Amino acid sequence: MVPRSLAAHARPVDALILAGGLGTRLAPVVDDRAKPVAEVAGHPFLAFVLDHLARCERVRRVILCVGHKADTVEAALGETSPVV
Repeated sequence: MVPRSLAAHARPVDALILAGGLGTRLAPVVDDRAKPVAEVAGHPFLAFVLDHLARCERVRRVILCVGHKADTVEAALGETSPVV
């Protein structure tokens, strides 16, 4: 993480999240959804990651690479987080 004193001079970056696995080791938890949207404390795990990235000053865009059950990721994120 870049110290705040350097953040003003740092270039913006894109964050890439690789979230396309089958989730076979999480099978009992994610039988009906993609593993990034497995619930943790009542929220999709991916929501915690996106919330953290939203607070990072240098991150200008988040690219989410989803394969298996991508429709469940889009449904979990809803309208507030466009999936492209």
